[in-house]
Amino acid sequence: MIGTIAVITPRPGAPRRRVLLVEDNPADARLAVEAFGEVAWSGCIEHVADGDRALALLRERAETGRGLPDLVLLDLNLPGRHGRELLAAMRADPVLATVPVVVFTTSTAAEEVEACYRLGANCYVAKPVELGELQRVAEAIVRFWFATVELPPRDGVPAAKSKRVGAGSTSSSPAGPTS
Repeated sequence: MIGTIAVITPRPGAPRRRVLLVEDNPADARLAVEAFGEVAWSGCIEHVADGDRALALLRERAETGRGLPDLVLLDLNLPGRHGRELLAAMRADPVLATVPVVVFTTSTAAEEVEACYRLGANCYVAKPVELGELQRVAEAIVRFWFATVELPPRDGVPAAKSKRVGAGSTSSSPAGPTS
């Protein structure tokens, strides 16, 4: 199923961000949405439960010029196309290659981490199991990707940085890219 599972209320003046969550576990998807919902940012999270549907959605959006995500949160152990296969397919496509991908999975195996970076992951984040820690990681991801870095333009519109993300937080962990 492809669907929007969360729309975060836009803050005045903040660009609306689009996140594609590729996660097969409905409970993990709900927890991620809850955690990202606690962070002050403006946007929506779309959810796709397998790699084949994710790639089909991304290619359809690339062909029509409608709504490529600003960021993909990618689980690895997916039905159909594995997360690493989806990452490789994205990096082989000239349009999808510029979409930042945060591998967001439970595995911390060194060979898995290395394989994802070799395939072009922008960063690799071990998915926390405790909600408070998940919220801290969500805030770090939002701060880094939507308030610190310059994202590539989407749909012909430059992706301006948000002026302020995560009101009142002291988190400084970037969860950022390697390149």
